[in-house]
Amino acid sequence: MIRLSAQKLQTDLVVWQSYADSRATWFHLEGLGRLLLRLGHPDASRVLQQAAVDYQRSPAQSSDDLLYLGHLYHMAGDEDQAITLWNQVYQQSQQSLRSSADPDLDDLAPLVQSCYLLRRYDEATSQFQRITDVNDTRYYPPPTYILAAQLAASYLARDANTLTVSVAQTTQWIKRYRIRIMDTGLTFWDWYDLALATTREIAPDIAASLEPVRVPGVTLLESPSSLSSQQAALQRLSAYNVMRCEWVYYVWNTQDEIGFQQIVFTDGTVVIAEEIDDLELLESLWDCIDLALNDHRVHLQIGCYQLDVAQHTIRRVAEVLDGREWEEDAEPTSLAEMVIRPLPEEEQLVVDVLDV
Repeated sequence: MIRLSAQKLQTDLVVWQSYADSRATWFHLEGLGRLLLRLGHPDASRVLQQAAVDYQRSPAQSSDDLLYLGHLYHMAGDEDQAITLWNQVYQQSQQSLRSSADPDLDDLAPLVQSCYLLRRYDEATSQFQRITDVNDTRYYPPPTYILAAQLAASYLARDANTLTVSVAQTTQWIKRYRIRIMDTGLTFWDWYDLALATTREIAPDIAASLEPVRVPGVTLLESPSSLSSQQAALQRLSAYNVMRCEWVYYVWNTQDEIGFQQIVFTDGTVVIAEEIDDLELLESLWDCIDLALNDHRVHLQIGCYQLDVAQHTIRRVAEVLDGREWEEDAEPTSLAEMVIRPLPEEEQLVVDVLDV
């Protein structure tokens, strides 16, 4: 279960309203619309509809773009337009199947997702199996392609337990990949909502127990509008009695990754990010990670990092020395799988996040 801070949602809403007022692009309208929708605001449908209309003007849209655009219309309440776009993806994917003896799996993955979104659950599971049977072991399908097939199969089997696992998986993705409510695209938040909706049809009582819970949130010492993003993040962490945040910046499969995020509280308790359900606390951790990634003094230096909340400093305390980039192996699941060299204090990079 994810806990959403009402105060943080309202603060984000003010920020994204100002973005939309000054820029009014589909990107800013969508971010604003997502926040309005999460808050149950009556303007959500109108704003999301405008974002979808604006985005639809973009040229040369791929199957993934059309899946995303269809979901934008779905969130806006325009089911007819959503179904039209998802059907377009379905037809394009079917054409790809018919025209090639060796189908491109990157092109076919949207087929399973479109079948699920169109409630063609039998076909979603059969096409998933068909594609899996010809899958080259070097191909890593998008996780939502597998999730869509799992949701379809669970619905057909009326398997509430597996649906519960699927909902939990989406929450882990939200935390692992630091997905925010206002992020655009067909995000893990969207798949969380889709998994909940499917669960609701099979087991409404279980789905109700998995819904996000609204909590008041922490009160900052000053108005959020008078604070910089650095100050707001640090004040929120301090309000949660956080002493230190830790994470690792590394490379896997040629992609930059942030992993092994954890929080150390003032009483000595250590909690990994995947176990934290309070989204306000998580986003405060993410804000500080983003500060490091965007700071020219720290930017793209692979290693282990610590944020001292009281001292408002970010410190690079160790190097990640393994240069294999794990391309031939599974993604590392613990620091023990990495080659780490702790840095002596005189070699540690230290920056004051308030000194910008």
